[in-house]
Amino acid sequence: MDGRVVAHQSVGRFSRAQDLLEERLERARRETDSAQELQTLRGFASLYTIAGEYDAAIRFYEGAIALAREIGDRPSELRLSSDLAQVLTVAPER
Repeated sequence: MDGRVVAHQSVGRFSRAQDLLEERLERARRETDSAQELQTLRGFASLYTIAGEYDAAIRFYEGAIALAREIGDRPSELRLSSDLAQVLTVAPER
């Protein structure tokens, strides 16, 4: 994840981290950079997990898993599925 995103996230500036991720996601999609899009979706999922916004985190993990599957990135698909499983174990019942 981008160092600026991590820096803002680590001091609780989730809104600024979210803004930076939104910019990255727009750029990745505009440039059709699937690898960058995947990394950014994972960044969103991580941010929302840390913020305790589990429903949003789950949605982003599911989107990232779908993209990883679509582009044939099996290692990322497995890692993201594991990350999602961890979130599901701590998230309140849906």
